[in-house]
Amino acid sequence: MAADGLIVPTPPSALDYASSTQFWNLFSDLSESMQQVAPELVKSFDFIHVLLAKVDQSQAATPIVRDWINKTYESLVLPVEIPTTAVTQTAAAEFGTVYDISRYQGSLKTYQRAREAYDRFAEIVDQQLVALWHANQEAE
Repeated sequence: MAADGLIVPTPPSALDYASSTQFWNLFSDLSESMQQVAPELVKSFDFIHVLLAKVDQSQAATPIVRDWINKTYESLVLPVEIPTTAVTQTAAAEFGTVYDISRYQGSLKTYQRAREAYDRFAEIVDQQLVALWHANQEAE
């Protein structure tokens, strides 16, 4: 099967939280259906994570919904948050990321805050993939 890991970006807003619970219900239903249709095909994931994304600290509901997400998904929630910034909005408008911006016209501090969050996220995923790769090498 194609994927060994699953990362679900989840903004801490009530509507996005509701959407994420529907996603997990559909995902569970699909997994069960696949097992019934093809029981010989067993799919497992090396990791499944929830990433808090588009985190807007200025929204009053953010801490409340963040708490819901943490209580619902517990250890699946990654220890990094991707903030909503002008940098990410600018990059997204051009179908890019902070890594695609060669020169940002706004505040350097804003750019660094966004870039540091993405770098930390990439570092966490990279560490996990390297650990899995080493474990697979040792198992062979």
